[in-house]
Amino acid sequence: MHPVLRPGDRHRRPWRAFAALCAAGLVALVLAPATALAATSTLASPTTLSGSSTLTAVPFDTSGGGVSVSGTAEISASWSQPAALSTSFDPNLVRQGRALDPSDAYSRTSAGAMSVSYTLTNLQVSWDSVGPLSLGSPGFTATGSCDLLAGGPDYLCNLASPQIALLDSYPVPGPYVKLSLAAAVTITPQGIATLRSLTFGGNPAGSTSLTLGESPITDSVSIPCSVGAGDELIYTLGGLSTSDGLSVDTSLVFDVGAETAVPDPLNPPTFLSELDVSFATPSIDMGTTTGGIAMSGAGATFDLGAVQKNNVPPTANAGGPYAGNEGSPITFDGSGSSSICGFPTLQWNFSDGGVAYGVSPQHTFQGPGVYSGLLTATDATGLSATTTFSVTVQDLPPVVNAGPAVGAAWGVPVALNGSAVDPGAYDQSTLSYSWSFGDGSPSASGGASVTHAYAVPGTYTATLTSCSMWGQCGSDSTTVSIRERAVTAAYLGPTTATFDTPTTLSASLVDEFGQPVVGR
Repeated sequence: MHPVLRPGDRHRRPWRAFAALCAAGLVALVLAPATALAATSTLASPTTLSGSSTLTAVPFDTSGGGVSVSGTAEISASWSQPAALSTSFDPNLVRQGRALDPSDAYSRTSAGAMSVSYTLTNLQVSWDSVGPLSLGSPGFTATGSCDLLAGGPDYLCNLASPQIALLDSYPVPGPYVKLSLAAAVTITPQGIATLRSLTFGGNPAGSTSLTLGESPITDSVSIPCSVGAGDELIYTLGGLSTSDGLSVDTSLVFDVGAETAVPDPLNPPTFLSELDVSFATPSIDMGTTTGGIAMSGAGATFDLGAVQKNNVPPTANAGGPYAGNEGSPITFDGSGSSSICGFPTLQWNFSDGGVAYGVSPQHTFQGPGVYSGLLTATDATGLSATTTFSVTVQDLPPVVNAGPAVGAAWGVPVALNGSAVDPGAYDQSTLSYSWSFGDGSPSASGGASVTHAYAVPGTYTATLTSCSMWGQCGSDSTTVSIRERAVTAAYLGPTTATFDTPTTLSASLVDEFGQPVVGR
């Protein structure tokens, strides 16, 4: 039913529609910034990675700058790095059926500190005509700032120890030996391994191994629709571990020479100061030692908040267009439907009252025409969507059976028993029937079964035609064999008489049905 337009409506309504569109535009402009302002939340937790390693004891016997040294170096390394773990995510995506995909990052909160410790066993030093001097087993620790990187190319950290006096004869004149240690540490960085795990409402939801690098990484996390709305999402990055390669190039930095005391002329026999005369200050390379250092640290647990209810309904796609024949099943296709919660359940409602379920159901229409339908898609969270579709069903002619061949004598009514079935059950009661007997007599209308008497013997073809209310007709024929009637002759006269006396003789000729055969 169409609305009635009053005078003036033709002009007022477009303006009203325009005003409504403008208002909607203003609302959109007001709401748009709010949508754009949806921000990413970042949660962070401090941690410290640390580790130590003992490298292989290295014997050495080398010289430089006129100084010769020998002994064995026992080397160990330790490292500590203050850091933080963080995860960034969109709180609006903490929702059933959504891909949350948080971004995880490892970052350094201050400079890392590395130390390489040496114990020089059986240290022997000689120079010029001095020595060899046995200086025992001094220990050194070279320290320096060294950041623990989580990937990338090899990098270098330079460490140095304070200078110590290994030999000091002061105030007696004699040789002195001062030594410091320098270490150039080349580091082969590795990613930082962690085991990420999830719980929803306290229920574990699986875990996966991640490797953190120098840049944030995206963790593929989707929230199942089976998780209850309101369940708290706990996101855990487990204990951290990495194992970097170390290559330690060590140099012994010597200062060797002679020392004497400077007397105090005003207050003998005291001395004013020590006078050192340096003979050499060589830096002697002790070679390179390789190894590794295992680093570990505490992980972090982040509460990402309560899971929100899914707000994205499924998509219902009924496919089509559809067409078929009455009385035959028609297959429907809902595979184009979708949902962020997995494939939805599908219910098909047809305008003839039929109902079907599933992706590819079949339905049979019992009459021709154009039918409508409604497809409803429902996801795991109970949200649903609908779409309509139409089906064109073609009318088919009835299937006619004129019955078996029959026969009779001429003039005797013959029973012809036919039948017709319409492919669509709705049309069955509307079928009309007409018999043509094949003997030139008028066709008979009525039911599928009739009687007819043939006047002359012979073989006839009787045809049954049946039509639906839509004008679709079908026919079938049967054979009718009409035979002549059997006859019987009988004597009717007297069976006794007087000789030479006229007597009337009589006879009869009748057919098998007791009817006289006229004219015979």
